[in-house]
Amino acid sequence: MKILIVDDEVNIAHGIRSMLLANLSFAVSVRCASSASDAIDQAAQFKPDLLITDIRMPRMSGLELIDQLEAARLCTHYVILSGYEDFNYAQEAIRKGVADYLTKPVEKEYLLSMCTRFNNQLQQVCLRQQDIDLPEYEFLKWDPYQDEYPESLKKIIRFIEQNYMKSDLSGSSISDALFFHHSYISQLIGKHTDMNLSGIIAYFRLKKAMELLLAPQNYRVSEVSQLVGFSSERQLYKVFQKYLFCTPVTFKHTCEQEFPAK
Repeated sequence: MKILIVDDEVNIAHGIRSMLLANLSFAVSVRCASSASDAIDQAAQFKPDLLITDIRMPRMSGLELIDQLEAARLCTHYVILSGYEDFNYAQEAIRKGVADYLTKPVEKEYLLSMCTRFNNQLQQVCLRQQDIDLPEYEFLKWDPYQDEYPESLKKIIRFIEQNYMKSDLSGSSISDALFFHHSYISQLIGKHTDMNLSGIIAYFRLKKAMELLLAPQNYRVSEVSQLVGFSSERQLYKVFQKYLFCTPVTFKHTCEQEFPAK
């Protein structure tokens, strides 16, 4: 998740940034801007998922900044920073579609819960099917929806497809959820496919990781790894190298050269 904080009081912006980096449990990249014009320049390059901006700033207000970023489609969620005396401005912002507002001084727990909520929303959006052509790697030619698979195997595959983004997905968690013994799951997969359990989980994670790496939002590798269920960026690298024989960065650069954006 990418967050841009805008406040002409630099100490406030950097204080919020430090609070987020020290306490959020998911991958996040946070930048600060000291003016609306600086924010516009940064947003054009950074493309934040969330903008947190002060309302009252010199030359251009936070509301005017939001209007410009929204018109240019440079951000998807907006939150305003306001002093208590700015409550009427906060109400106006909410009417304009701003998702939330924070009062100064910022309450830590509310800030963290708010960012977590937006991150969850972002995950749901990212994990929807995207219209992106992927290269035909041998590993990805497996068809998980074969009619001849027994219903119990189809049930296991559907569960993995619906839960691959959870970092704690494992044989044990699948066994507990579906009431299948772990050894039965392994035997069933081995009997009817050329895959194993970890390979099936990797299949769904890799397909979505590839889509996200090529998406126009320009997600960082660290963000992609978190969105598809890996507990670290290093895990994503290892799975890419094991099954696709390349790194995520190499994959992205190669595809951008061979399959330019339409």
